[in-house]
Amino acid sequence: MAVFTYPSVAIDTTGLATSAKQDLIITELQAVNTDMDTLVAVDYSTSAKQDLQTTELQAINTDMDTLVAKDFSTETTLAALNAKVTAVDTGNVTISSSALPTGAATEATVATLATEVTVATLATEATVATLATEATVATLATQTTAAAILTELQLKADLTETQPVSMTSQPLPTGAATEATLLTIDADTSNISAKIDTIDADTSNISAKIDTIDVDTSNISAKIDTIDTDTSNISTKIDTVATDLTALNARLAGSLVPEEFDEIVLTYVGATEDIQTATYKLATTTIATLTLSYDGSNRLIGVVKS
Repeated sequence: MAVFTYPSVAIDTTGLATSAKQDLIITELQAVNTDMDTLVAVDYSTSAKQDLQTTELQAINTDMDTLVAKDFSTETTLAALNAKVTAVDTGNVTISSSALPTGAATEATVATLATEVTVATLATEATVATLATEATVATLATQTTAAAILTELQLKADLTETQPVSMTSQPLPTGAATEATLLTIDADTSNISAKIDTIDADTSNISAKIDTIDVDTSNISAKIDTIDTDTSNISTKIDTVATDLTALNARLAGSLVPEEFDEIVLTYVGATEDIQTATYKLATTTIATLTLSYDGSNRLIGVVKS
């Protein structure tokens, strides 16, 4: 129901917007408010968090500089080390050549001393007999024992024979990486990898939240457009009613209702915008009521005063 005051002092537009449409607008505004609360509650990237990420990246950069500054073993140095170090165990080691200890007798010298000719030139059998009895010589060494000793000496002097050598430890070449250094490098590399994974995860989370903000912003924009459209429709309908009222006054005020009045109360046909009755009042007292009728095309075809 709409109440109009005539002359035009104040116009009560009650009923122009339907309750259902107002409820729809309220629902849309509540949805917008909920979306705004959701946006406020989102844990966006803050300046403090960006500073923390910057600190982490600077720490990684420092670690990388430290790694670059270290004198790591190169492929070339490791290849040289591999060429110098052989498998070390307590097995046999073949020595193809080696210098004799100081004062050691060579095989040629031993052979010269041991020849019968040299012995014969040193002393005759009679001289040897005068030096010691045969029994004394026998107690010193038998021929068999001497031959065995000579054989052993010849074997020891033969450098082509395989001799056992024990190598329990060997010093590393200059600049070679130790086990401790390699373990430190491995630990630093693992730390860098973990920090990079953390940065990747944080970046993915930020990207996901930005995508959510974009979607929410699009939804809010769409709802605001809907509200604008509804508001425009309401404004258009108000203009239509005002136009109809002006036309009705122009047609009827001077003919069917010549009496003085200060208020017009309108009713409508169902949920349409067609005016059904117009009640004219003066100081709240009804002076006249006009009932309007329409054809199938909603055109005004009759007005009855009562």
